[in-house]
Amino acid sequence: MSLSNQIRTIFDHSLANGHLFLTPSSLSILREYGIDFQVRLAAALGLKPKTQFNGAPKVYRNPFLPPDPNLTVSQLDTHNILLNKFCIMKDHLLITTKEFESQFSTLNDKDFKAVLHVINELQKPEGLLFFYNCGSKSGASVNHKHIQMLRLDNDDSIPIHSVVMASNSNLHQVFQLKQFQFVHSCMKFNKETLTNIQLEDAIKKLLIHSKQQINPTLTTTDILSIDPASETEPNGFISYNVIFNSNWMMVVPRLKEGYQDLSFNINSVGFAGMVLTKSEDEFNQLKVIGPMKVLNSVTFSLFNNSL
Repeated sequence: MSLSNQIRTIFDHSLANGHLFLTPSSLSILREYGIDFQVRLAAALGLKPKTQFNGAPKVYRNPFLPPDPNLTVSQLDTHNILLNKFCIMKDHLLITTKEFESQFSTLNDKDFKAVLHVINELQKPEGLLFFYNCGSKSGASVNHKHIQMLRLDNDDSIPIHSVVMASNSNLHQVFQLKQFQFVHSCMKFNKETLTNIQLEDAIKKLLIHSKQQINPTLTTTDILSIDPASETEPNGFISYNVIFNSNWMMVVPRLKEGYQDLSFNINSVGFAGMVLTKSEDEFNQLKVIGPMKVLNSVTFSLFNNSL
């Protein structure tokens, strides 16, 4: 059975038997700075149990050790492929390490090997969006290394895809988007020849470029050498988000998780142009504020940091 068929079969079975919960949502488009932000309203999302992750040790059951057999799609040498128990979209996968590794640790060649396995098995890389929430201010909720994946209709369904691809930067060269006024770093790839080693090299370069804009005294070791066994957030750690597909990767360091005293908590997909609201009131406030102002408020300004 193909991976696509496995995903659909296990999803349907788990949904029907109460092992998985799909929250209904409506989709609206808010256009700013040439980006068609996708804003979902999921009023029932408050039914999801909340796990607050602030970097401190907690007594809770790791949902990935062991993984729920009702949500397990496939097992690789070093990673498990799971369905997300609480989802807004049907094709929402989690790629988790089989053994415990901290969600503070940097993605490595083994993580990206698992990602490429998923891409190859699905046989249609278009529309796949991978993301990694790293640190207490990134939108992370579980301190066990896991990459998430959404499957959209095509690459152009990812709001910022066309903006990134329109850049005239060379492949494997770090660049920034003129639409964003916050610290971030991007890189484009040749999807036909993409390897896990290239992806590992990319995230290292993007993390170094981004974090040294915030603090030029940080060394490569400071930025990349995070203990994978760490159960607490390292002192001075700068949270960040990673979003990528077969064509490009972006890293965004985080200043805070949410917008002012409102509950617009942003994770990685916010920087792909996808924002979630949990009530009509939140949705209406977002229309007034604008998605870009929310993104600017939770990140480091380009104009207040050394470039």
